[in-house]
Amino acid sequence: MSKVSFAPEDFYQPQSLGFVEIVGSPRLGEVVDIVARYHQWQPSKSTGEQQPPLTGVFLSILPVDEHGNALSVDAVDQELVAQWGDWQKPLPAIRPGRMETRESDPQDTAVGGTLVLGAEGNSLYADDNTLLSGIAPWGVLLKSLENCGFSVEVLRAGYLPDFVGLRARFDLKPREYIDRRTSQKKAATDFVCVEIARLPYATRFTETPKAPSAPPLPTPIKGRGRTTSADREKPTVSPADVGTVPASALNGPPVMPGADAIVEAAALDALSRVATTCAGQRLNVKQLFVYALQFAMQRDNASALYDPLVALLNGKGAQTWLTAHAPDFHAAPVPNGGFLMVG
Repeated sequence: MSKVSFAPEDFYQPQSLGFVEIVGSPRLGEVVDIVARYHQWQPSKSTGEQQPPLTGVFLSILPVDEHGNALSVDAVDQELVAQWGDWQKPLPAIRPGRMETRESDPQDTAVGGTLVLGAEGNSLYADDNTLLSGIAPWGVLLKSLENCGFSVEVLRAGYLPDFVGLRARFDLKPREYIDRRTSQKKAATDFVCVEIARLPYATRFTETPKAPSAPPLPTPIKGRGRTTSADREKPTVSPADVGTVPASALNGPPVMPGADAIVEAAALDALSRVATTCAGQRLNVKQLFVYALQFAMQRDNASALYDPLVALLNGKGAQTWLTAHAPDFHAAPVPNGGFLMVG
């Protein structure tokens, strides 16, 4: 028997529910580690039933502020199921794999048809070309990342270390689904990305050796939806700068279509730099906007250009404008609505 301490630091701390605990309360964090793991949950306290071993992806996410400063010394583990287990099968169809490099094929972590609990990998290995489920928690997060501008080419590589350094706002999204075993409607809560503040591969957009490294993506500033480069102070507009920017750029976004010539010139310059850096890659409209904005924010008159550039590249007419000007920034439209960067 031991005495009970009344000191708050000695109180029982309930296990964290994950990086985000309240639906509709986005939280900014940076992925500092990620691993695929074969493991098994503890038996249910109420029924004693235990689920079969499964394959999960574990992200360690460090809470950060708007400028990337850590808000805690400890990262929060977020577990996302990639492949549910099945008592009828000795091995999950998708399980941890190990890749020597992001270009290599994954090696199976199962040895002799046996997979030890706790086996880890930096990728996922699949039997008979098994595909990820779009409704599994890991698949749901991946779809939300793509919608926020994460490169499909990077996702296609299937290399988990590519996510280290991702800085984004994560949230919980409720949904309903039909349980195939009982045909009953059930509720679930998905862990999703709602905004990317910095892409982990911002300094390696392309694997082409000749491509220059890109600067870090802009970090959102709380309260205004604006962005500023993570490694420099917000630029100020001098009287000389004001003289070079049209009134519409200073007083608000230009009317679409037909943005001011200076705004269009700034956009085309930024897009041309994206095309050179990402030569050979296919980018969607959202990715083009994110990448171009980071280059545009390096300009001396970036503060005045921000709003009209957002309206031009992220407004309702963005797809039409980008398609019309694709030859001007060395890109070619592709059937899926994206663009192939010619460079």
